[in-house]
Amino acid sequence: MRRIMMILGQPFPPDIRVEKEALALIGAGFEVSVVSFGQSGVDNYRGIKIFSCPRTHSYFLRATEMVRFFLTRNHPKFSRFIAERIREFRPRAIHIHDIPFFRTAYLARVFPDIKIVSDLHENFPQAFVEYRKSARGIDALKFALQGGYEDWVKYERWCLERSDGIIVVTDEARERIANAYNIDRRKIEIVSNTVEKDFLRLPVDRDYIKKIRSNSRFVVLYLGGFGPHRGLDTTLRAIAYLRDKIEGLKLLLVGAQRAYIKELIQIVNELKISDMVEIKSWEPYQNVKTIIESADLCIVPHNRNPHTDSTLPHKLFQYMACGKPVLVSDAPPLKRIVESERSGLVFKGGDFIDMGNKMLMLLSDPAQYGENGQRAVMSKYIFEENDGVRLVEFYGRLMV
Repeated sequence: MRRIMMILGQPFPPDIRVEKEALALIGAGFEVSVVSFGQSGVDNYRGIKIFSCPRTHSYFLRATEMVRFFLTRNHPKFSRFIAERIREFRPRAIHIHDIPFFRTAYLARVFPDIKIVSDLHENFPQAFVEYRKSARGIDALKFALQGGYEDWVKYERWCLERSDGIIVVTDEARERIANAYNIDRRKIEIVSNTVEKDFLRLPVDRDYIKKIRSNSRFVVLYLGGFGPHRGLDTTLRAIAYLRDKIEGLKLLLVGAQRAYIKELIQIVNELKISDMVEIKSWEPYQNVKTIIESADLCIVPHNRNPHTDSTLPHKLFQYMACGKPVLVSDAPPLKRIVESERSGLVFKGGDFIDMGNKMLMLLSDPAQYGENGQRAVMSKYIFEENDGVRLVEFYGRLMV
């Protein structure tokens, strides 16, 4: 039996990338399990076997475990749990999502012939730098215990040198690790965050759309994680710039996280645009398509840095699948997709005036861009028909 065990450092479900990859492999005849750190209360999800490592109940012991993990990159309890599941499930490959728990999983490999696959969702060393900027209180202490950028680069090299195969999200990510660590490009497969067919089948709640759009002529949407590298500060300044240029404009930010929301609210108050901005927390996956359908324009305003210069978020393809014009910063992967598919416009990252002017252009003539993006998704950015196929072929080569 061709068995693959995925390792995830958080409860599963949810995780849309993990789910898409696992279902693609199951559809091709593989047996897939997910070993997760933390319990979701689910042991089988859509044919994916789930083994959940329970967190330690004692706060003191749990804190001790995490401090040790931060200092050594190894979580002994989770590593023992993984080793037990390996003996039980007997996988031919261990597929480790992102690098923080790589060493934990690697040390649990009780059979030396098991293949090791690293799935790099992002440039983690640089992501660590960006996420650390908004950390406060106990979160800041957690970041301090994990070292700095150079420590994560050294650790990433260690992980990739011990990987039999590597999966990345973009061409730019492949070039980054190939050049930085002298890795053979033939060892690296690109599996991007394109749209799954399930997303296309999601229901649309027209009443919820009316509620979102109430008292608004135009809705600009950002959907996803919050943080200082996401360009939301630039977006707020662009909205303030457009106050006297577009009547009835509303910015909807969905995905608020406590660590950064206070800074955004402070900017909103300073710019006096609270009447133009709505900030919402995470919405259930079932609501995502409805929220996108409520918008006239969808944005990915990432600030330029080594992290965003090699990532492509799920939301870009979700926006395009819904036929919405998109406005993105000039981070290379975003720029490459949007310009090649003519699905929207590109602004200079961090430049709120350029962003505001491009918003104005897109809101004045959105239809053609939206149609181009939707057509591109249907022809080349459906996960099961493209990236999922590459993932299956990657494992076919790896397990020969």
